[in-house]
Amino acid sequence: MRPVCLSEFNMAATALKAHGVSDAPRPEIVDDIVLVGAMFAPGSTDTLSRSDDAYLSWIINAGARQGIRFAANMNVRVCNLVYGSDFLKGDLQTKFAAFCMIYHEPKASLANVIDRRFYKQSSESTVEGAWHRALMRTGAQWAVNIHANNVELPTDFIAREPYRVVLADRSLGDKRMDLLARRL
Repeated sequence: MRPVCLSEFNMAATALKAHGVSDAPRPEIVDDIVLVGAMFAPGSTDTLSRSDDAYLSWIINAGARQGIRFAANMNVRVCNLVYGSDFLKGDLQTKFAAFCMIYHEPKASLANVIDRRFYKQSSESTVEGAWHRALMRTGAQWAVNIHANNVELPTDFIAREPYRVVLADRSLGDKRMDLLARRL
């Protein structure tokens, strides 16, 4: 698990400036988010790739419209097999889990992958219910799935009780973003 540095050059940092609330810790404020499958910018170990920065910005903006409150100094972490972190086998705790274009091939053959350095798939990824169980272990109140086609994680894999889709955004071209809330 690797931390992310948000600077004034990040779209996500700009979104936090617009929607971030008090730094004082309170249970209803999202002060931690894990970006599953996110990548760092080329040559960086703490700055998000351009696309993942845009996804985080969307999460903050769309979440704020849904009444989610984010801490101005929110902790952002990346969990990715490329960096040695397997979400499905991990024991992460977070208030918000974001699935960023998670490669998912049901047969786990990686046959559709052009560059295997950047597309890895957990050995647990095809186990029935594995994604939902891993999300449940995090304790997250919120989740989002960002996907584009049939080689990314289907939202149905995580949108099971107690999680339900509260926003299905199709406004970003070929990308779909589904925001999920956990029923209490």
